[in-house]
Amino acid sequence: MILNFLEDEIVMWMYGILNRNWVRLVRKIEAEKLDIAKVIFDQLSGTGITLEDIIEAKRKVNPDYTKWEKEDFMELIRNILHIAKPMLIVANKADLPTAEENIKKNAGKISLCYTCICRI
Repeated sequence: MILNFLEDEIVMWMYGILNRNWVRLVRKIEAEKLDIAKVIFDQLSGTGITLEDIIEAKRKVNPDYTKWEKEDFMELIRNILHIAKPMLIVANKADLPTAEENIKKNAGKISLCYTCICRI
């Protein structure tokens, strides 16, 4: 499905941003006693995600960031996106006879999206 592809691409893009310098950042965090949320915020500064969004998303992942694996990053990023950048799917032409089947088939498959079905 194209929407899952889009979600995965956004997550992987943000993962690349965070993972690129992660070892260096962890050393800096520990040496300078920095807040992990602030460091992540600085890395994602061009995305429009707020520090508060990151703090909230971070509560739902393993607190030991020194042991984070790819899955932990992915979970954190999905949490951040769900909080800060939820997608809105508008089902155009949802009143057509064939639309109901497609809506049922795709409902609940996209974790970062809210679906709005418009019948005009």
